[in-house]
Amino acid sequence: FVANLRAVSSLIIRLGFQNVVVLHGGDAIREGLLKPEFLGRPPYGTLQFINPLTAFFGDNMLLWKEQRRFLMKTLRNLGVRKTKFEEDVMVEINNFLEVLKSYKGKPMNLKSALQASISNNICALVLGKRYDHEDPRRIFLDKNLEKAMNSLSMISSYSLFPWIRHIPFFHKLLSVETSRLKYDILRNFFRCTTAFI
Repeated sequence: FVANLRAVSSLIIRLGFQNVVVLHGGDAIREGLLKPEFLGRPPYGTLQFINPLTAFFGDNMLLWKEQRRFLMKTLRNLGVRKTKFEEDVMVEINNFLEVLKSYKGKPMNLKSALQASISNNICALVLGKRYDHEDPRRIFLDKNLEKAMNSLSMISSYSLFPWIRHIPFFHKLLSVETSRLKYDILRNFFRCTTAFI
């Protein structure tokens, strides 16, 4: 299958020591996601580095498949494929459009409005409710999600160049501890919030 990818809408490039397959176009992506060749995980996953105890981020395929099945079933039960989730997304889109209209064509920073919309969709999915744009819990979530994504983007080079872990001060240089801290903060946020629902 991989040998035929060049004929289909795809590109194979070399990043670091790994070949990376880039799929583009709906049909190529759909076909790629259905093939067992694409189910593998890189042996040095960034998220596995942040939390080595979580098998979901690891390269154990049997455990990963089992957890993926459980996750998909749970998401279905939470309403991902049902109209309730669609309604929540539509409410959030309308709310986002109202924020855009409030600027009346003037320049604005889209980042905060988009962050609020994305985190509200996450909250609607995971917690079953959304927060106002000024709610301190949503602001706390946005701030920590942004910090987590920034530190994870620094660590992602570890996936391409696993040998850099042998460089002195690697953990400090790539903010590994910051990523772990933000991971714990977000995990505790969702645990505490779901405990009161």
